[in-house]
Amino acid sequence: SYWLYGRILMEQQDFEKSTLYLKNAIDLQRNNPLYRCDYILSLIEYKKYTEAVSEMQNYKKLKVHYSYFDLIYTYFIAKVRRQTDDANKNFKILMNQIPADHPTSINSKFMYYYYYAWFLQYMMKDYVEALKYYDLIIDELRPKHALTAYHYSVCIISKWMQQNTKQRQENIKNNEVIEEVDLNDDDDDVSRSRSETSEYGEEQIREYKHASRLIKKAYELNPNIPIIQQHYRQLLQKIQRVLGELSDEASIVEDKDEGFTIVISNDNDDEKKDDK
Repeated sequence: SYWLYGRILMEQQDFEKSTLYLKNAIDLQRNNPLYRCDYILSLIEYKKYTEAVSEMQNYKKLKVHYSYFDLIYTYFIAKVRRQTDDANKNFKILMNQIPADHPTSINSKFMYYYYYAWFLQYMMKDYVEALKYYDLIIDELRPKHALTAYHYSVCIISKWMQQNTKQRQENIKNNEVIEEVDLNDDDDDVSRSRSETSEYGEEQIREYKHASRLIKKAYELNPNIPIIQQHYRQLLQKIQRVLGELSDEASIVEDKDEGFTIVISNDNDDEKKDDK
């Protein structure tokens, strides 16, 4: 059907085509709330915000209460309008009304966890809380969802970047100096464990190994999703800087030239890229 193919295209992040197929689905079933909600979501991701607002107004004319629409509307005011306080209030209400999960249902626990985790990660910078939801998705709900694995990996790195920056600022404030350690030094005096000779502790190393597995999993599941394809190498490089020679967890097998910074932006992949 038009709707099913449109939904598949959304998963592939091909929003230009998905909007066309979902619009065709609506033309055949104009009162179908699921089709309309997916169409609105596709327009948002395609950055067709004016059209998305118009479609939301059209949806309200149906006078049908559908929690999936409330989720999409909350995502819209967070991502596009940057109304984080209102979005946060809405998400808290929605998270108390989560429907049961079912693999074939769009309006399911997975969708609520996914978009709430996205909000926590990119809008609230609450990486610790976001990780809890990504972990539940990967472990219980959608173990093979490539985008969740990708965002999960980014979230781990973001968390440690935030924590390490805060720690460095505290060290500077307290006039403390962290000695740089040459990991390639063969001197016996520096043959201690990495946790003793590096600013990276065992917990960060362990989580970066997990981040490496996640981004590799995302790439294996679907290397054609633009955000994964473009950022795969850059994420592995960031991981490699921490893991160093401990293992080959972050071996790079993809060669791309795009830059990568973990910063929220208006882009539909939710990150700021140097040229992306």
